[in-house]
Amino acid sequence: MYYIGADIGGTTIKLVAADENGRELGCSKQENRRDISVIESFIKTSIPASETEDITLCATGIGSGLVSSLDTGRRIVYNEFECIAAASRKMTGLDRLIAVSMGTGTAFVIVDKDSYEYIGGTGVGGGTFMGLCERFTGISDYEELNILAHKGDTRRIDLTVGDISNGTTEGIDPDITASNFGKRPRSDKGCDLAAASATLIYEAAGVMAAFACRSTDIKNVVFVGSFASSLSAERILSAVGKIHGLRYIIPENAVYAAAMGAVLLGRREGRQP
Repeated sequence: MYYIGADIGGTTIKLVAADENGRELGCSKQENRRDISVIESFIKTSIPASETEDITLCATGIGSGLVSSLDTGRRIVYNEFECIAAASRKMTGLDRLIAVSMGTGTAFVIVDKDSYEYIGGTGVGGGTFMGLCERFTGISDYEELNILAHKGDTRRIDLTVGDISNGTTEGIDPDITASNFGKRPRSDKGCDLAAASATLIYEAAGVMAAFACRSTDIKNVVFVGSFASSLSAERILSAVGKIHGLRYIIPENAVYAAAMGAVLLGRREGRQP
């Protein structure tokens, strides 16, 4: 038996192939053009031709209905937040955590062993980054903007505690952001504007995750999804976590978490008598 995990989001499709033992056979991230040929091509390149009838397609995400027109194997649709919870546990080895899924928007899920609870979300996410940066720079390619943001300096855009404290911060780190985009006058460099856009989004997600932790005794926050894997994510999120006394984790292959979670659930179901 082979398993294909398909996380079909608003802007991208993330695909993972695995065998019945969970051994990963391949992964792919593609723009979501509402075209099932992307999934069909991935299956052909990941699964031996003689085995394509022995496939379970495990789909999740807002566009998971797309798989209904596929003529291949068995198809199962899973709740996206259950997939995120399962993958976050597997990828970190933790039983209790807050999972933060950063895609086009951002969602927050409390995970406690085999149970999970979606507690809400925000429209501030990777889509916000793309929209702001395209307006600021005229660039619409995500990878190019990712590199640009990594090179920028937010000190020329954001107002910090140190900027407004007159040298007295009362134990507060002077580098903490007091106001995103609050500096006057501010830089008009594309790299600085892209960096400030990324910082705004990661800081917002990081602070919301910290507030979510306050209602529990959970100290570990796991960030997954496409936008959790940018060049700037770990640096910014780690700083926010440190301020709040929490451990912020971005696991390897975080971008494929929901697709990997769908495979985990599919394999679990396949083992049941």
